Amino acid sequence: MTRKDHLKFCEICHHRSLNFRKGLICSKTNEIADFNIECDSFEKDDIEKERLFEKRLSSANDTNSGDPIDFKKNKENGILAMVIGIGILFLTLFAESIPLIIIPSGAMIWGWTVYKKGVKQEQIHAENKEN
Repeated sequence: MTRKDHLKFCEICHHRSLNFRKGLICSKTNEIADFNIECDSFEKDDIEKERLFEKRLSSANDTNSGDPIDFKKNKENGILAMVIGIGILFLTLFAESIPLIIIPSGAMIWGWTVYKKGVKQEQIHAENKEN
């Protein structure tokens, strides 16, 4: 197993400890993980697992737009903003005014980023259910 694979266990274990030289270590052995398939002393920390899950959800797609946790709401709001933006864009094209095109373009871009965040959050939910 790689260090990255080990950290998937270690970051949600009660026995995790931070060493500034080695990184995340086991408080029982004071060493980094060296197991092959699973750790004998692993004890899941449900609170830490939930905290990390919510952190991954809120930072999905590297944007602060949209709901930090609800992926369905983000997908719906993103589609709604894009549809409204496209509708306003068609109306402003008849007005032949470039400054008016900026508003619907911004709505479409914002809608797209919120929708992408919702898709990424949905993937995180699926991965979390598998684990």
